[in-house]
Amino acid sequence: MQTNKRRRSRLSFHIEVTVGAGSKQVITGTSRDMSMNGIFILTQDRIPIDAICGLEIQLAGKSSNLRIRARGMVARHAPDGMGITFQHDLEWWPMIENIIMEQFEAQY
Repeated sequence: MQTNKRRRSRLSFHIEVTVGAGSKQVITGTSRDMSMNGIFILTQDRIPIDAICGLEIQLAGKSSNLRIRARGMVARHAPDGMGITFQHDLEWWPMIENIIMEQFEAQY
């Protein structure tokens, strides 16, 4: 049985994410879910487990955009993508939660 090691709840959130490790390994994928301390990215490409990487997430608001850059480490691979743990909790998490909730409410 697999144990859930997550410290924080995750929210389903689909947005384009760019991940880079080193000067030549840059991939783009779509987030599946995200928390204050990690993100799962849907992609066929992989960065090695334990690799330190940089992430860029572009959020679109009603009248402006927010680009978040963070550093993380690849924690795991799965058939549909990879999980990355942020090196530091995202300070922007309350704003991201609001954007996710607004998008959810707009759909229903």
